[in-house]
Formats: sequence, structure tokens, C-alpha cells
Amino acid sequence: MMIMIQNSFDYVYDSSNKTKNPRRLELLAQALKDGNDVLETANIDILPKKQKILFSHPKFTRGLFTIYYGLPISQMVQGDFKEVYHLIDTFMHYSLEKQPVLKALLNQAKEKYEASV
Repeated sequence: MMIMIQNSFDYVYDSSNKTKNPRRLELLAQALKDGNDVLETANIDILPKKQKILFSHPKFTRGLFTIYYGLPISQMVQGDFKEVYHLIDTFMHYSLEKQPVLKALLNQAKEKYEASV
């Protein structure tokens, strides 16, 4: 779940200065909390447990990603969004009406990818 949401965030906001706009990191933090909520509602265990605790608190999550995006390694991650697209497609089968931030982010990522292929 975290990989799908973070990759969607990176894909939608592909600028290298993600941390210069605090609202964007708040969006990422809320989307991760929403993802946790969806999995909990579906009675799916979130492992490791510390990830569940961390992403349940958007303030801590935002701080973590502020540090992460400030590190050079965050610019080295590469991959094909096609894999994430298929994860999103599967994840969207859950009802996301109570998670509007997550739903909006995933829809933006899907639409951007669909327009590029």
C-alpha cells in the first residue's frame, strides 16, 4: 500500500522540490493514513506493525517524508509506473468514498498514466 501511494505521489508531483510545498506532503501523509484506514476496514493486517502506527499519524509521516525527500537517495529511485498502475486498479475496488484524499491522488496518477500511453 505504501509503495503504491508514494509512487503515485511521486508520479503526479514529479518535481524534485516536493518538500518546498508543505501542502503536498500533507496530502501524501493523509493519503497514507487513508490507505491504512481502507486496509483496516477490510480486516487486512498491515505489516510491519510500526508502519501502521507511523502512517496513522499524518504529522509524523509528513516529518519522515520531509527528511526522505531532502536526501539524495530519494532522487535515485527509478521504475516503471505500469506496475503501480495495476496496483492502483486493483486497490480501487475498495470503497474509497470515506478517503477522498487517497481517491483523488490515485485517480490523478491513473489519469496521468493513461494519458501518457
